[in-house]
Amino acid sequence: MKPGKKLAVARKFAAPSLGQKELARVLGVDTSSVGRWECTGHIPGSRIAAASQAVGVPVDWLLDGIDSLPPKHQPNARDAFPDGEAGSFIRGDEVLLPTWRGAIAGDGECEFFDTESPELSSVPAFLAGNDPNNHILCIASGASMFPRVQNGEKVVVRLDRNPPNNSIVIARRPDGANFVKVLRQNPRGVLELHSLNPDFNPITNLEGWELRGYAVAVLHSYEPGQANIEWDSGRPLKST
Repeated sequence: MKPGKKLAVARKFAAPSLGQKELARVLGVDTSSVGRWECTGHIPGSRIAAASQAVGVPVDWLLDGIDSLPPKHQPNARDAFPDGEAGSFIRGDEVLLPTWRGAIAGDGECEFFDTESPELSSVPAFLAGNDPNNHILCIASGASMFPRVQNGEKVVVRLDRNPPNNSIVIARRPDGANFVKVLRQNPRGVLELHSLNPDFNPITNLEGWELRGYAVAVLHSYEPGQANIEWDSGRPLKST
């Protein structure tokens, strides 16, 4: 992970009250400069020491290139649990994924916008397998995929421009909005995007649309005594 990306992580975990505007004021630069550092990952060498001091992290951590939380915020491993994917989750192993947050749509669709301002969210590491750089996290907003994906729930997505048929996918409309849908092929062999909520009509004209990837996990709202993670060992989640 580049220094600028780690700076965004440090602000979130080590200095949550320090926004880009406040950090820019401390460093004597424009807010747009901090946004650019966090977006591109590059921080000018003359600003590295001051930036690390401002957010309370060591310079070495900011420059080590490793995807990790700040030193004081590393998850504690509990060695009493077995190794493996489930053991990794129980120990608290996490990975940080870029986040596309749901935009509230008037028609109730599950809609997202990926922006230039980086936001990172932590999820259990096993959900991204051995390739976290090709995964993102979506936070749902809307009712079109009810009851499979409900408002506010998180969807872990593997980026892939050729997702399999009948899988839950992320598709981008020409205006940049991203939708959670089911990819289906009609009898004529033409791809369509379908909702699981019968109140929503399928999207049949995909001209200008772009398939972004497929869902590998859904983190449902927590309910005591019930499993809240839907996951199929990294395989695409199907509509049924």
